[in-house]
Amino acid sequence: MPIAKVGEINMEYYVEGQGPPLLMIMGWIGHAGFWGEPFLERLRPHFQIIRLSNRGTGLSDKPGGELTVGVMADDAAGLLAELGIGRAHVLGISMGGMIAQELVLSHPRAVQGLVLGCTTCGFAHGAPPRPEVLAAMAQAGALTQQERIRQFGSSGRA
Repeated sequence: MPIAKVGEINMEYYVEGQGPPLLMIMGWIGHAGFWGEPFLERLRPHFQIIRLSNRGTGLSDKPGGELTVGVMADDAAGLLAELGIGRAHVLGISMGGMIAQELVLSHPRAVQGLVLGCTTCGFAHGAPPRPEVLAAMAQAGALTQQERIRQFGSSGRA
C-alpha cells in the first residue's frame, strides 16, 4: 500500500499496468480498492493505472477543515505531480466524476482525456429530476429487485 505526501496529507495510491497513464477517481466513500478486479484486469495491458483513495477514504489521511470537490481535485493533481506524471487520462465515477470535471477545469494541462461515469456536474449546476421521477424513485425502495426492473425498464424511466 504505497502512500505519497500530497500537500498536507498522506494519500494512498496504486500504480500498475503498462501504457499511457490513467488516473482513476472513485466516488463518495469509495477508495482505491473499490475498483473491481475483472475491470482492472482488462485495463492493465493498455494503461498505467493510477488508483487513489481520496482524502478521508481508505488509508488516506482524514484531516479536518473544509472538504470540497475542488480540494480533492487539487489532491489528484498533486498526486500526479508527486508521481512525475505530467498528463493522464482521467476516469471518474460518481462523485469521482465531479472531482474529475473540477480537475480538468482547475488543472487542464494535467488531463489528456476525460471519461465520466454515473456522475453529474454538481447539484448547483445540474437539472433537478421531475417530481414524478422522484416519486417513482421513492416508491422503488419498497419494491423487490424484479419489480424495480419491471417498473423502470418498461416505463422508459432511468
